[in-house]
Amino acid sequence: MSTNKDIVSLLKDRHLTIASGESYTGGLFAKSITDVPGASMVFNGTVVSYTPAIKAKLLGVSLKTILDFGVISKECAFEMARGARLKMNADIGISFTGNAGPSAEEDKTVGLCYMCIDSNRTTRIYEMHLHGSREEVRNKSISLAFEKLEHFLRTIY
Repeated sequence: MSTNKDIVSLLKDRHLTIASGESYTGGLFAKSITDVPGASMVFNGTVVSYTPAIKAKLLGVSLKTILDFGVISKECAFEMARGARLKMNADIGISFTGNAGPSAEEDKTVGLCYMCIDSNRTTRIYEMHLHGSREEVRNKSISLAFEKLEHFLRTIY
């Protein structure tokens, strides 16, 4: 099981930086990374974009994407990760958009979440169907992010 310390260490070893665009996680990814001493060497920043307007303005998500697919979509996750990476001048961007509950939004079920990891080498988008309370969905997302990031860093870099 990968941890925040593993991710920071891998990023340092590979001389890479990361930035995040977060929605339902509310900055939990950024907090988890910055809990590690020395994270400032690899973490460029985050945007917690809870509204479509902020996703568009700060992360560059197109209004067409929001209207056509919604903010709970793989398309939005991709644009959030790419926007985070480019706007914060990082090697890797990661994003989280979804519905942690307690009620359905955009006619999408509670627990439907998307995560995207984007770099100039490749992009990976993950659709997750998570169960539990709002807090459990958010925490499970971060745990999965660490696992997917470790695999991404070990296989792509």
